[in-house]
Amino acid sequence: MSSNIYEFNPDNADSWFTKLPAKDQQKLFDSITRMNKVSEWVKRANALPAEYHGIAERMTTNVSASLTDEQVYALDSQLIKTVYDTDIFAQIMGGAGITKSSNSWMSKNYKVNETNIPYPALSRDFRDPPVFKLGVEPEGFKGMGCAIAYEIPWTEIAEAKGGVYDPDFYHALVASERMGRTLDGMGWYGGASAYATAGNADSGIKGILNDASIQTFTGTGLTTRLGLRTALFEACQDLAKVYQPGKQILVTTKGIYEEAVMLLAGYYTEATEFSIIKRDLFDTGIIDEWWVTDKIYNSLSDPSVSQQQMALMKIGPMLQKNQVVYPLQTKPMATKEYPDDIREALLYGNVFCQYGVAVHPVTLSADLTTTGTGISRAGRVI
Repeated sequence: MSSNIYEFNPDNADSWFTKLPAKDQQKLFDSITRMNKVSEWVKRANALPAEYHGIAERMTTNVSASLTDEQVYALDSQLIKTVYDTDIFAQIMGGAGITKSSNSWMSKNYKVNETNIPYPALSRDFRDPPVFKLGVEPEGFKGMGCAIAYEIPWTEIAEAKGGVYDPDFYHALVASERMGRTLDGMGWYGGASAYATAGNADSGIKGILNDASIQTFTGTGLTTRLGLRTALFEACQDLAKVYQPGKQILVTTKGIYEEAVMLLAGYYTEATEFSIIKRDLFDTGIIDEWWVTDKIYNSLSDPSVSQQQMALMKIGPMLQKNQVVYPLQTKPMATKEYPDDIREALLYGNVFCQYGVAVHPVTLSADLTTTGTGISRAGRVI
């Protein structure tokens, strides 16, 4: 029989827990359940990663009150999963197969002027084919990383005796959510993201939606029948001459998705606009995926009914590259008040590149009006 090594008793949490909204209270319970499952699986399968062997002893000298290696791994796994669940941009790019590892904060962009490229010459002996040369984008692309830390005092470690550290674990969970929001925002808007510039100067790093070459399309009339379908046909026309291989991915704010689900496509039919769009654009393979996230609206607050946005992007290895310099990870920090404290930083660093092509593979429509702001969770809907 398995025994839970992480526990949480609300009666011992004083007043901080009861003041949390119900959904945040449940979030803490769900996290503890997942961590116990991870810890149990690691012990049963003997699958603890090599870098976690002995990590608990390295983190604190107070062995009697310290965590086990499996507990540290479970805690890290839960925090990192929380970041990934919040970072929709990373999920899209990873699914499109353009995320690779790198050891450099700088990436050169090889490009050509496609308007000057000749077409192949007709021939029977294949001699003297027309030649064009590869160019290099002078400035290249620069990457950026971000980090946030959490601390658990040795006194609470001793009092908890291996349990979950009441408000400290909750704070670590919130920190990982903030990390995910920041990474998601930077994916869309780079250093100009509201999450990146909160307390920091714009680093000049570009995201996928603030590139100077981005296209735009009209998305007005979303509250009328088949208005969204008409707008998406226009967006598809913007990308029709992007000949490089890749997935065509639609990303909308929640209000636009809700509008499509609720709006009937005709007066005498039960079909919704969502079902019509799925039939005409997704089932035919014109658009591959539909994702919902309010983070494509560049603000710390959620978009209002008149601030909804949507973007259609073609994502592929000949169009973009996401180089992960430092994978999402936690690192023990040496600077702490007492040797027995736990102080860890959650960090990530990457370089996002958009190759220069004749027709930019992203088109955006902003400041759109919908009936409501939406109630769906962020993530993929088709």
